[in-house]
Amino acid sequence: MAIGQVIRNLGKLAMGKVPGKVESYYPPTQNVPIGLPKQVESLCPECGKIIPAKILERDGKVLMEKTCPDHGFIKDVVYGDAELYKKAERWTYEDGDGISNPQIPGAKVCPADCGICSLHISHAAMVNVDLTNRCNLRCPICFANANVQGYVYEPSYEQVVDMLKMARNVKPVFSRGVQFSGGEPTIHPRFLDILRAARGL
Repeated sequence: MAIGQVIRNLGKLAMGKVPGKVESYYPPTQNVPIGLPKQVESLCPECGKIIPAKILERDGKVLMEKTCPDHGFIKDVVYGDAELYKKAERWTYEDGDGISNPQIPGAKVCPADCGICSLHISHAAMVNVDLTNRCNLRCPICFANANVQGYVYEPSYEQVVDMLKMARNVKPVFSRGVQFSGGEPTIHPRFLDILRAARGL
């Protein structure tokens, strides 16, 4: 079975019965540059200013090079394997229908009007909710930088339920999956109640 057919089948499973062809439900991505090198917009990691950037291949890796007028030249590794990056780029699936009920309507520029805004051209396949930044482990590498932030982030049960309801009410397509993250999400004092609430939505 071709990868395109597998993706269409997965889309049908995730979305339920899709009227018409899946290809008509998911319009093709517009104006997304494919291949290397390419010019893109990026952000200065220091000030957040939108700046031009170049994505290119060097020494088998995919790099991004950019220059902020205030903070100078910045070079980052985007992908450690250029060949795998190029393969993944070919299999990127089209965008979704966007969001018809954004939290921030009339957004003008990304990311200054950040949030679930009217500029989104896709929808969430998976909602990720951070339940806490506390953790009961001491892993040498932590994506969440748990336990070292100097403060505790732990939304209340009511706040988490509000987040889940907001995610569930996104239109035209809501996420059918939720992932609880952290820190270590299972140490949230109301973790089991949160699971029940998510299941009930």
